[in-house]
Amino acid sequence: MTMNNDDLDALLEPVGQTSGTYVKWEQPGDQITGTIVSFNVEGGTDFNDQPCPQLVLATNEGNIIINGSQANLRRNMTNGAPRLKPGHLCRVAFTGLYETPKGHGKEFAISVSPAPVLIDVDDTDF
Repeated sequence: MTMNNDDLDALLEPVGQTSGTYVKWEQPGDQITGTIVSFNVEGGTDFNDQPCPQLVLATNEGNIIINGSQANLRRNMTNGAPRLKPGHLCRVAFTGLYETPKGHGKEFAISVSPAPVLIDVDDTDF
């Protein structure tokens, strides 16, 4: 798949809030879409400073870091690790809440393109 700059802008526009370079999941429906820059099963840290998966996506807003610190997101990232490869298009979406013994957990869905996305970049844009 080859894209021009207009196609890239349309695909990589994040929907959802970002806090610095990290995603802030506030409402079900928030999502971020971008090209995978890197993925590391133990590259991030969770709320207890323990290792957790970390996914970095290139977007129009710059590189966005997604730490798999929430249980459902951690599980989805770990299970999807073989497909989370640099160059592939990826969308992470906050899809809803579920009950836990301590309150609510956030539920996520991760979608990944079957092949890397090739992008034609006109060097006059830089």
